[in-house]
Amino acid sequence: MIRKSGFECGAVDGILQAQSQADCEYFARHFGRRILENEAAVLRSQFLKAYRWQHILSGAAHPRFPSILFSLITPDQRERVEWRCPSWSDGPRKPPLRVRGAAVSLSLWMVLGFATGTILVLIIGVGVRRWALVLGGQADLTNLPADVPHGRAPYRRAMRAHANCLENLSVFTAIVLVGAVTRLNPPGMDALAATTLGAHIVQTSVSLLFFERHATIAVRFAFFLVQVLTISSMGFLLARSAIHGT
Repeated sequence: MIRKSGFECGAVDGILQAQSQADCEYFARHFGRRILENEAAVLRSQFLKAYRWQHILSGAAHPRFPSILFSLITPDQRERVEWRCPSWSDGPRKPPLRVRGAAVSLSLWMVLGFATGTILVLIIGVGVRRWALVLGGQADLTNLPADVPHGRAPYRRAMRAHANCLENLSVFTAIVLVGAVTRLNPPGMDALAATTLGAHIVQTSVSLLFFERHATIAVRFAFFLVQVLTISSMGFLLARSAIHGT
C-alpha cells in the first residue's frame, strides 16, 4: 500500500515538473526581454517549488492527512512515519529498534528466536551428551557418526529434533528475509511468524521430553503441520503483496 502511494506521489511530481517547465517557457516568451539561461533555471526551480507546495505539501499539512495515511499503511510503517514526523504522532515516540537503518519487525525477532532454539538444542541435546560420553571414556570421537544411529533414545531424539530445526529454520528465515529486504510486511505476517515459532517450540519440546508413542508422534506431527501451513501462508502473503505492490 505504501509503495503504491509512493508511485502515485512520483507520478504527480512528474506532472508538476512538466507543467512548471511549460509555464516557465510561456513566461519567458511573453516577458518582454530575453531570459538568460541562469535566470530560466531559477524560474523553473521556483515554479516547481510553488507547484509542489500547492499540490503535494499543503495537502500533507492538512489535519486529516495523517489519519487517512495511517489507515492505508501497516503498524510497522506507521511507527517509522511517526518517528520521522513527530507532529503526526499522538504522543512522544520512542525510536524504533533498528538493524542497519531498518526497523526490526516481529517476524525478524521470531527468526532470531528460532535460531537461538536451534543452537540450544544442538548444545544441550546433542553436544553435552556427546562430550559426556567422550570425556567419560564411553566413546571415541570416531564412534559418533551422524549418519549411523547410536546412543540412547533421548540422544537420538535430540539428533532428530536438531535436524528438524535446521530444515525448518532455512525456509522460515528465507521467507522472512525476503520480506525484510523488500520492506514488505503484509497484514498477518508477524502473527504467522509468531505462530510458527510457537508451534516449533511445542514440537521440539515434545521430541526432547517424551518417549515415542502414538500420542506423542501425533502431537509432533500436528505442530509440524502447523509450521508447514504458517510458513506457506507467509510465502503466499509476500508473493501477493509483491504482485499487487502493497
